[in-house]
Amino acid sequence: MLLNLLTNAINYVPGTDRIEVRLGGHDGKAELAARERGPGIGAGALDNIFERFAQAPTVERRSTPGLGLGPYIAREILREHGGTISVQSVPGEGATFTIRLPLLSESDSDTAPSQ
Repeated sequence: MLLNLLTNAINYVPGTDRIEVRLGGHDGKAELAARERGPGIGAGALDNIFERFAQAPTVERRSTPGLGLGPYIAREILREHGGTISVQSVPGEGATFTIRLPLLSESDSDTAPSQ
């Protein structure tokens, strides 16, 4: 899921290899934010970015366009684990995708199955 988000960021930001990644915690959840400073995502595309086959229009990409399933799959995986994904974007200033997942408490980790 993280690889998918970072790959999308690289593909949509021609001319730079910089992606900012922040990791933290808030309200019992781990929070990871990946920000790129590319062309951004327009309001119309933002409304559908997590739907199947949705793709943000762009003039230039580094690689062959995908199927538009990455954000959808990430959202579904996160839902199964009690998490969420969101995106904020301003056209011309890039986009930030934020993943939130519940953290285990000490009592949860004591009862979690070992791998």
